[in-house]
Amino acid sequence: MKKIGLFFICGLLLIMVVVWIVYANKNNETHYEIKFVNDLSREKNETYVCVINQDEQLEMIKVELPNDFPKSIGSILKIYNEHRNIIPLGYKTPVINNITISNYEIVGKTLIVTIDDLDNKTNILNLAKSWVLTFQNYGIDKIKIKYSGKVYTVDENCNINANSSATGNYQNTFYIKTDLGYIPITYHSLEDNFQTKIKCLFDYLNISNVSYEIDNSEECLYLYLNDHDNLVTKEVLKQLEFNLKFMDNKYAVIIKNGIIISEFALK
Repeated sequence: MKKIGLFFICGLLLIMVVVWIVYANKNNETHYEIKFVNDLSREKNETYVCVINQDEQLEMIKVELPNDFPKSIGSILKIYNEHRNIIPLGYKTPVINNITISNYEIVGKTLIVTIDDLDNKTNILNLAKSWVLTFQNYGIDKIKIKYSGKVYTVDENCNINANSSATGNYQNTFYIKTDLGYIPITYHSLEDNFQTKIKCLFDYLNISNVSYEIDNSEECLYLYLNDHDNLVTKEVLKQLEFNLKFMDNKYAVIIKNGIIISEFALK
């Protein structure tokens, strides 16, 4: 009985020691304030710039800017020179080596850029075209480059990646959606309307056996497709939707073989 009592007392003492150690450690714990930062809620600093892709075409792409990088015309111009590292791999600016811009000014909707130094390998007209596309979002519709005693002028209606095989008095521009942005393609045609743009787009995509009609009202644009060979795939539909977004209507509906396959807001 004495041994049992002794074991009981020892066990009780052991429990008391363990409880005391746990309590002491709990009181000595360092409490840290944990703050969670939601990076997803932070708005990215992004903009569109026109550069040259691997096929040597001018392409509008979305680039991510450093958080402290201002979206001003002066800063965006620097992307074509000292800040070219912002442009993703596979793309390049029209400037081959370096460029020295001494001044720029905005007169009305015209951006006038004075260049002091530019390598002789750079295509100045391509540079002007890339700028007129880039700065359309800044209210610019014409670029004037002053360099070496000459003035190079390009406006928003210039030929972009023009298709040399197309002929006609009217100029139509449609767009090919890409992973990072879109490629503008200029076609010359005998008519100037949206139906002609659809035809130019289908020609570019090698689609010849699809007929279409357009019912265009102020509120909504309806595009009817007769496609019994199922040539309008998901990829073609994506290109159609993207081009419709440049229209002035509020809504668009695409109907294929009597079935609505897409409807969305344009504004």
